[in-house]
Amino acid sequence: MYNEDDFLAEREKLFNEVWSEPMTTVAKRYGLSDNGLRKRCIKLEIPLPPVGHWAKLQAGKESAAKPKLPPMKIIKQTIHAEDKKHIIEIKDISEKTDSELESTDGIELLTPKSKENFIQWCEKIQVPKKIDNYNQLIVEYQKEIEYRKARDEEHRFHDVFRYTDLYWTVQHKTPYRDNIAVLPISVSEKQTNRALRIMNTLINLVSELSGKVIVNRGDKDNATFMVFNHDFTFDMNEIMIKQRTKLLEGKEVISNTEFKPMYEKLHSGLLEIGFAEISDNRTREKCTKRLHFQDSLNEPLEKQLGEIFISLFKIANEAAIAKYISERECEKRKKEEQLLREIEAENLREKQKIEAKNQRRVKFHQNIDLHMEEWFKYQNLKKYIDDLNELLPTIADPESKEIIEDYLLALRDKAEKANPLNNIISEIKSLKDD
Repeated sequence: MYNEDDFLAEREKLFNEVWSEPMTTVAKRYGLSDNGLRKRCIKLEIPLPPVGHWAKLQAGKESAAKPKLPPMKIIKQTIHAEDKKHIIEIKDISEKTDSELESTDGIELLTPKSKENFIQWCEKIQVPKKIDNYNQLIVEYQKEIEYRKARDEEHRFHDVFRYTDLYWTVQHKTPYRDNIAVLPISVSEKQTNRALRIMNTLINLVSELSGKVIVNRGDKDNATFMVFNHDFTFDMNEIMIKQRTKLLEGKEVISNTEFKPMYEKLHSGLLEIGFAEISDNRTREKCTKRLHFQDSLNEPLEKQLGEIFISLFKIANEAAIAKYISERECEKRKKEEQLLREIEAENLREKQKIEAKNQRRVKFHQNIDLHMEEWFKYQNLKKYIDDLNELLPTIADPESKEIIEDYLLALRDKAEKANPLNNIISEIKSLKDD
């Protein structure tokens, strides 16, 4: 089954297919329903044949002509502002040069109205003080963390005794199992409620942007933000601080090094969020971009969510621009290669034409001796005809005379065809035409 990246890579191919065959036929090839393929074509801005198009063609009637494939805007998302849906979209970049695109800030590619709506949407983001119904990903996180605490408490000596028979004969209230991956949130109990409210808000905002947050299977916590047609890894942590303590070396006072400095890590109460883009190495040579946001005295994370989405949008746009440039370069290379193939084919045809002409010249010269032989045969035939014409009046028998007359007709016909000058003139004309 094809995913959206496959369709983006083969947009022109898909466009040609839906205008060459009925939608049902093309949909089966991609493992989709008619409606599913139609939705993807609309999302990729591929114009579709009108209703009844194929029926008209089968009936021998005219229908809509195949249009040109329009350039595709890079990103199109939906945001909600003042209870209204607004489309945020990119300006047409097909006329911009590569250098212009590379020097353009991602946010500046938005149309003016879209930029205004998007920034307003970001500025109005708020984290609720209380949430009654958490997203399912957070519910799963809460259950898993609760299990891990109970497991780690009951199975504190699991690594030591797990290979003994006695360990496995004991009935445990909490069965031991490996971790199940959940959201990568590592905070103290004191900051858990706040962290989950921020996380729930982020998930809802991504969903509002027609994106999604997923946790991949495994035993390591992880999260992928799929938003603005780009993917980012995510993690949330509570910043740890080092506190220096002094432990007495022993009861007796020891000269010179009486105390040894020791450090312990403590939760600071400050949260931090990290994002790292998941780059497509085929289309982007730049290093993976990372984002880092953390609590500050003047601005807690709750107030930075709008800035987070603006930053994610910029990175997604820059990645999309890089991909667009790469695809444009690839298309340019394809056209250059096609032109080169056409030039090579034309050169080959010209070479073959010259070789054929040279072969005809060689053959013509080789045939001169044959022309001479045919000419002498022709002259002998003409003399033979003339001799018979002179003999004809002397023949007394009417029947014999009639036979000779018929014979002369056949000879004249053969003589006309045997004239080598006709072929010689034709060959010379052919050489001149070349």
